[in-house]
Amino acid sequence: MDRVFTFLTRTQGKRRPKLVDLLTYAYLLLGTVIMFGPVLWLVLSSFKTSAQLTEFPPRFLPYRQETAVVTGYPQPLPLFNVVMNHGSVRKITTSRDCRASIFGLTCGTAWS
Repeated sequence: MDRVFTFLTRTQGKRRPKLVDLLTYAYLLLGTVIMFGPVLWLVLSSFKTSAQLTEFPPRFLPYRQETAVVTGYPQPLPLFNVVMNHGSVRKITTSRDCRASIFGLTCGTAWS
């Protein structure tokens, strides 16, 4: 086991690592981040809500979802920040409950 450790930690410099050694370690670290970055992103995304997954720009870590209580629904609905055509930002919540009414099809959307 001692021979394996010696082989893995050898450097070109006898006492101190040379520039080539440092560049090699930086290159290997970059490769590790590139290879395992997507795996880390998938693991952290599994803790996010569906609203956080579709958010742009995406966040690396999940945060608490802001919700709103809407009459007729047993649980609070998630709020989304939507940028309107004229540039203002409005908070909305949507539901999958679509009902036909006299004025056409309405899907439960609450604006704040």
